[in-house]
Amino acid sequence: MLLFRLKLENNKILMRKGIRILLITLLVLVSLAFLMFTGVVVAGFIILPSSQFHGTWLSPPKPAADFNLQSAAGMVHLADFQGKVVMLYFGYTFCPDHCPLTLSKIKSAISMLTVQEVNQVRFVMVSVDPERDKIKKITDYVHAFRSDFIGLTGTPSEIDDAAKKYGIYYKKNKTNSAAGYLIDHTTSILVLDKQGRLCLIWPGTIESSDIASDLKILIAKR
Repeated sequence: MLLFRLKLENNKILMRKGIRILLITLLVLVSLAFLMFTGVVVAGFIILPSSQFHGTWLSPPKPAADFNLQSAAGMVHLADFQGKVVMLYFGYTFCPDHCPLTLSKIKSAISMLTVQEVNQVRFVMVSVDPERDKIKKITDYVHAFRSDFIGLTGTPSEIDDAAKKYGIYYKKNKTNSAAGYLIDHTTSILVLDKQGRLCLIWPGTIESSDIASDLKILIAKR
């Protein structure tokens, strides 16, 4: 009889422990779910969950690696755009598909912003084909989409250095086409916040409306 009571007490204790563990687990899961949907404040910065954006949100954002490349207006440093939301893209003017489509999407997205918002964004395209994309060529190309788009080029080593800093892949492939060769390259769009930090990476498949939505959030952030 005593042994039976001891077993019964042990079972009750184990049951109570199990209930406590279950409640703690549920509390943790609810808390995580809350943070996923509402974000969290860390060291004075609002870290928004990736679900609020249409790409990969870097948490926390990291300082963007600077580079010096040539534009039609002279040498350009990424640090020159502090205070603006910068969209950074690596492509080339002979690109038959991804590049013209991406620039068209960016153009369309910017048209969805107010005049005040437009003044707070910049689009920068770095050519991964410095052999053919001289300053005039890359400038004329981006200006065919919007006159405020910025085209950058440089020496092969300068382009390679800038691409490596952002994990951009590109490779020249010979073809039988009139172009002579095409370049496989990363199609993602990198986004820098107004503090000059890399904070968001959009996939090449992103839609214009999603770009505009994300830009509005980033522009509104202090």
